[in-house]
Amino acid sequence: MGKIRTSIVSIIFITCVSAHYSYAQNTLFTPLEFEKAYQNKTRSYDGNPGVNYWQNSADFDIEAEIIPEKSLLRGKESIVYFNNSPDTLFYLVIQLYQDMYKKGNKRKKYVIPSDITDGTHISLLKVDKEEFDLNDKDKVSRRDGLLKLKLDKPVLPKTTAQLEMMWDYHIPEKTFIRTARFDSSSFFIAYWFPRLAVYDDVFGWDIYGYDGMHEFNNDYGNFSVKIKVPDDYIVWSNGELKNPDAVYSNDIIQKLSQLGDNTQLSNIIVGSSSANNMASGVTEWVFSATNTKDFAFGVSNHHTWDAIRFQISDGTEKQVNVIYHPDSKEYFEPMPLFLTKCIEFFSDEMPGVNYPYAEYTAFQGLKKGWHNAIEFPAISNYAYHSEDTLNLSMFAHELAHIYFPFYVNINEAQFLWLEEGLTTYLELTIMRDLLGLKKFDRWESSHPLDIYSGRFNDIPPFTSSILYEWGMVTQTAYYRPSYAFIILEDLLGKDLFKDCLKKFIVRWAGKRPIPHDLFYTFNDVTGQNLNWFWKPWFFEFGYPDVAIECVETGVITVRKNGVIPVPVHLKVTYDDDSYEEIYKSAEVWQSGNDLLELNAKKGKKINKVVLNDKFEIPDVNRTNNVYSVGD
Repeated sequence: MGKIRTSIVSIIFITCVSAHYSYAQNTLFTPLEFEKAYQNKTRSYDGNPGVNYWQNSADFDIEAEIIPEKSLLRGKESIVYFNNSPDTLFYLVIQLYQDMYKKGNKRKKYVIPSDITDGTHISLLKVDKEEFDLNDKDKVSRRDGLLKLKLDKPVLPKTTAQLEMMWDYHIPEKTFIRTARFDSSSFFIAYWFPRLAVYDDVFGWDIYGYDGMHEFNNDYGNFSVKIKVPDDYIVWSNGELKNPDAVYSNDIIQKLSQLGDNTQLSNIIVGSSSANNMASGVTEWVFSATNTKDFAFGVSNHHTWDAIRFQISDGTEKQVNVIYHPDSKEYFEPMPLFLTKCIEFFSDEMPGVNYPYAEYTAFQGLKKGWHNAIEFPAISNYAYHSEDTLNLSMFAHELAHIYFPFYVNINEAQFLWLEEGLTTYLELTIMRDLLGLKKFDRWESSHPLDIYSGRFNDIPPFTSSILYEWGMVTQTAYYRPSYAFIILEDLLGKDLFKDCLKKFIVRWAGKRPIPHDLFYTFNDVTGQNLNWFWKPWFFEFGYPDVAIECVETGVITVRKNGVIPVPVHLKVTYDDDSYEEIYKSAEVWQSGNDLLELNAKKGKKINKVVLNDKFEIPDVNRTNNVYSVGD
C-alpha cells in the first residue's frame, strides 16, 4: 500500500510540474491556431517539434525557355505533391506569382504600366491526369494570385497528387520587384513557376497570394530544371549544374577546376567575353536542387563572373560566385573575399552552424532605387550601395538569410519579423564582430529605435506580417526584433545566447517553426522563463525609455518610463574629476519594478551622471538622461 501511495504521489507531482511548465510557457499570448497545433502534438511547449509533426512537400520537373528579344519565359512542369498531413484535401491551391502583374489584380507595389500584363498564361493544367478547364467556375477560381481547384478525387492522407502544367509570362522590363530583365540581355528569374501553396499544421492552406510586398511561404521540394537560352548566354542558379561539359568552354572548365588550388579570387569571365567562352550551339542548361524551398536563376551574356573556392573549418569545400555588370566592378569586385569571411564567421562564430550549401551566388539583377537585394536559397539578387559600409552590410544580410528562412523554413508571409529579425541580428553581429562597426553612417546621431519606436505605425512584431504596410516594415520586421536579440545576447551572455540560437536551428532545420518555437527553445535551453522579455519586445505596444529619477546621497535612481526593457549604463563623474561606469543588463527589469536604485562610490561627491549615452542602447527620450549638480 505504501508503494502504491508513493507512486500516486509521484505521478501527481510529475503531472503538476508538467502542468506548471505548460502554464508558464502559455503566459505568452498564443493564437488559437497555435493552440490547436499543441493539442495535436505537432508542436511541443519545450520548443521542439511535436511527436506528430508533419509537413508537405513536392518534387518539380521543370523545363523553361527564355526568349530575350520578347522578354518572354515559357515553361512546362510536372509536380508530385506529397500530402503528408493527416487530412483529406478536397481542393488544391496553386500560387501564381506572376499574376501580381495581372491587370486588375490586387497588389501592394507600384508596377510600371508597360509591365502590367495578363499574368501567368496557363495553356494546360492537369491533376492526376484530369484536365481542368480554367473557365469552369464550379471547379476553378482564380483571384489575387491564387488558383483554387476543386477536386473530384480528393487527395487522401499520406498519398500524392500529380500535376502537369504549361504556362508562359512576360518578364518585367522596367519594374524591378525581386525579378526582372536587368537590361536587354540579362535577367534574374524568380517568383516564376506555378507551385502548390503551403498546407501546414497551423493554418491549413495558405490563402494569401503574392502582392509584391510580402515575400513567399513555400514548402521544401526537389527540383530538376532544364533551361534553354540563346547559345551566347550563361545561366547561374541555386541548383547543381549537371551538364557543365556541354555548356562551358574548356577555358571555363579549366578555371573552375583550378579554384580549389588556393583561396585567391579568380576571374572566370570578364564582361562580354562570356559569348566567346560558350560551347557553340548548346542552349540547354540542366540543374538539380534537393530539399530546398525555391529555385531561382540569373542569365546574362555580358556579366563578369568572379569566383573563389575555400574550405570551412570542418574541411567542407564551399564556393562563392559574384556575377555583375562590368560597370559595377568597384562595388562587386571586393565581395567574393568578403562573402568568404562571412561564411566562415557564420559557420564558426555565430550562429556556429555550418553554411549548408556547396555554393553561394550573388547576381546583379536589380536596379538602384527599387529593391536593394532579395534572397533565395544559395543565390541572391543584388543592386548595390555606393557607400561601402552599407554595401557590405547588404551583402552580409542576404547571405545570412540562408539560415532564415531557408535552412530553417520560416513563413515569410506571416512571420516576416522572425526571419528578418534574426537575419538582421546576424548582419549586425558580423558588422560588429568581424568589421568592428557598431553603427552605420546614416545613424551617427541616434539609434534607429530612437527614431521609430512609439510612433503610430510602430506595432508589436508578433502582429501577422500579412497586415504590415510599408510604413511599418522597417521598424516592426527589422529594427525592433533585431535589437531585441542584441539586447537578449547581452542579457544572457554571448555563449548562452549562441547555444540557444544554435539549438533552435538544429531543432528546426528543414522544418517550419512558428515564433513560439523560438521563444520556448530559448526558455528551455536557458532554464529560465524569459516571457517577461518576450512580451514587451514582441507582443506589446511600447517603446524604450529610461530616465534619471533622482540622485541623493550616493544613490542614483533610474526609472523605466517605457514598456520595453533595455540595459542601464551610467557614467558617474565625481567632483575630483574621476569617474566610474555602472552597467546592468536588461535583466534588472525582470521583476516588473519600474524603479532601480544603484549605489555610487562611497565617500565621493557626485558631480554629473549620464545615462545610456552608448549608441547600442535605444532610448526615445534622452533629455532626461543627464543629471548635473546645480541643474
